[in-house]
Amino acid sequence: MGTETLISVVAVVQNDGPLIAPFVAEVLETLRGHWINYEIVLVDDYSTDDTLSVVERLLSSYPCLRLIRLTRRFGAEVAVTAGLDAAIGDYVAVMRPLSDPPDELPAMVDAAERDGNGVVLGVSDREPGRGRLSHFARHAFYFLMRRLLHHAPPVNATGFCVLSRTAVNAITRTKSQYRHLGFLSCTVGHAVTLYDYRQIARSSKRYVRPLREAVDEAIAVLITQSPFPLRAVSYLGAFAGLMNLIYVLYILLVNVVKRQVAEGWTTLSLQISFMFFFAFLNLMIISEYVARMMQETQERPLYHVLDERCSTVKFPDPARRNVS
Repeated sequence: MGTETLISVVAVVQNDGPLIAPFVAEVLETLRGHWINYEIVLVDDYSTDDTLSVVERLLSSYPCLRLIRLTRRFGAEVAVTAGLDAAIGDYVAVMRPLSDPPDELPAMVDAAERDGNGVVLGVSDREPGRGRLSHFARHAFYFLMRRLLHHAPPVNATGFCVLSRTAVNAITRTKSQYRHLGFLSCTVGHAVTLYDYRQIARSSKRYVRPLREAVDEAIAVLITQSPFPLRAVSYLGAFAGLMNLIYVLYILLVNVVKRQVAEGWTTLSLQISFMFFFAFLNLMIISEYVARMMQETQERPLYHVLDERCSTVKFPDPARRNVS
């Protein structure tokens, strides 16, 4: 592990006042023991408790600590993006204060350095707060995404990860309004290494994600990461158009075989069949164009920063000026 390597740790905090101080202390202890240059970037996703006052005290007590406050709650994934945009490390670790152990950082960074340009995803079988139905739905969703994308994260990926600088740059350049770090990390083309670890619990309080939020995220991932829904509509449109053409042949066959056909039935049936054929053909073409447009993405800002603060000491090594 090179002594010149700069390590950034990004952590999103949202009403985590009691957890922040011990989390920062543990992370700094690990960083000091293995690297000369490091930083911790805390992204406040619009906390309403004492998070801000706690972090302000930490800024005056610890070096190499930065705070980014967002103007409103944008969600954990967008807040992580804000942290990745601000982080300047050669390797960037994304951690959750509630459950990720800092002791695993050296091994994960070593794994990323061995590849050079890779992504190391933490995986754990521990799934606190999930019932059987949620467990089944999660596995079914990830099974579907692996079939559609071929580069989906494993079902037990936790969000604890280490990204090389080239991987960070690739992820932050991805212009998608919906962010999911696990899927983005697997789709930017860099080698992905899985790292098994055991989650910890810094608090007895468990966060159980509401079902609606989980469903919304699953739909957003499916729509933004894959054109499959629109492509499915295209296939259905093509199939329906083909069925209408077959029905046209059936109409003509009826007129050939039967000597007497109800007056007006042939004309009306042909008219309806051709009309629906062109309607489904148009649906197929429009779906294909919308699928292509979806991949171009919008360019609106993902987030807005209310305030940014840092410790008086940015790097322990005063000779350190920039990232390699």
